[in-house]
Amino acid sequence: MDTLSCDKCRLVVNECLSFCVNTLDSIDNVSLALLCRQSFDEEEIFKAKRLLFETIPQRLVKRKGEDRKQKNIEDIISVLRSTEPDDIPTFVAKDLHKLPPVTFDHIDILYPKKNSESNIKFLEPNESNIPEHLRTYYRYFYLPQTS
Repeated sequence: MDTLSCDKCRLVVNECLSFCVNTLDSIDNVSLALLCRQSFDEEEIFKAKRLLFETIPQRLVKRKGEDRKQKNIEDIISVLRSTEPDDIPTFVAKDLHKLPPVTFDHIDILYPKKNSESNIKFLEPNESNIPEHLRTYYRYFYLPQTS
């Protein structure tokens, strides 16, 4: 296990877990599992699961069958989502080229980030916020036409 320790933090080197932890707040489970399944092989995923279960005391369940890669990813995601962030060590990536790219296709902009509800600001629905051409468009296409 590649672990670096200091007085205040615990760093663990694992690309798969680093990717999962750092994208957990912006990607839904299905997209995260898909990206992991496409980017990491079965051995890397199982090593990540074993490492996670060693750092966060959990009972390691060895999956069998054709879908064990998917089940191991689901186990990782489930444990990460159910564990308090303070109890999760800091997972880092040594080889950044192993991390899959995350594009806008993967990110769900409506997916709530932790503690971000207070950061959301809504546009006040008044006429000064809407450009004239959009108001005209709206009136033309959405308001009932009077003869």
